[in-house]
Amino acid sequence: ICLTQRDQRGLQEAVPEAHVARLAPFLEAQAFLRQTREASGNHLLCVAMMRRGDKLASYRHLAASLAQVTETPWHLTIVGDGPARPEVEALFAGFPPDRIRWAGQQDPAAIAALMSRAALYVWPGCGEAFGLAYLEAQAAGVPVLAWRTGGISEVVVDGTGGVLTPEGDDAAYARAISALLQDERQRAALAQGARAQIAQHHTLGVAATALDGLLSAHLKDMT
Repeated sequence: ICLTQRDQRGLQEAVPEAHVARLAPFLEAQAFLRQTREASGNHLLCVAMMRRGDKLASYRHLAASLAQVTETPWHLTIVGDGPARPEVEALFAGFPPDRIRWAGQQDPAAIAALMSRAALYVWPGCGEAFGLAYLEAQAAGVPVLAWRTGGISEVVVDGTGGVLTPEGDDAAYARAISALLQDERQRAALAQGARAQIAQHHTLGVAATALDGLLSAHLKDMT
């Protein structure tokens, strides 16, 4: 049972004789779905561990992109902590202090509350398998802005629950941030689409029903 199309292709290539099925990535979504939206028009949010490798690379690209958003006011709350925090803080040191809020590590309830006040969830997604936080953000009604890379498109439908931009293109990512911050109507449409997408395809209940169907079909084939 695979969570992404990329995993399915890889497994089928490695083990051609395997019986392979897909199960969409899922989460326990109720804490996020029941949040009342109180979004600020210029409030950006990201939630990510601070470690070297892909996470630090995503922070690096996010900082480089935000440096290009000069005509539209914004404020970013960063939720997360880890051994690479000094490097992450250095990446954002050039911004005015009032632009960045360092929230540190937070529990799920606090993250859900922070998401309810965010206009956009921003995280490029270097090397993401699919990104559980993208599911959480959309369940809370926060449009996602990410790269079109890895397994992100498995959980973010471009134009429905967020916007996907070309991998590695900081200028395109910056333009997308600026455009969405200036378009309240599009943000509202994406917020509605994001919640609907999670409720229909990515909740624990949906996954349980799908898994039951997969296992029942497999047992039937065996008999």
